[in-house]
Amino acid sequence: MSTASKDTKDQSDVMLDDENEVNSTSAASNTDDMTPEEKLKANRDRNREHARNTRLRKKAYLEKLKVTVDELCRERDTLVSERVGAASLLIEMHSTRIDVLM
Repeated sequence: MSTASKDTKDQSDVMLDDENEVNSTSAASNTDDMTPEEKLKANRDRNREHARNTRLRKKAYLEKLKVTVDELCRERDTLVSERVGAASLLIEMHSTRIDVLM
């Protein structure tokens, strides 16, 4: 993910958090007019939404980790093959030197 899109995502998260704070503040002032059952239902709904958002954040985080693992594995494989190639070159150079000296 590019830095610009990450910054945009972070900004949208902040805006969503601000909206949630406004909604929860306005909901808190409305709870005075609610019956205990309505308060309980509103609390459960809020908790359900929070749990849903938490699951979505976790899913996005895990996807990001999977992408990172894949990138690191590809990088490791590239480095290992480069190292094998360099080792083969060294062995070939060494063999050539030995042949020249003998």
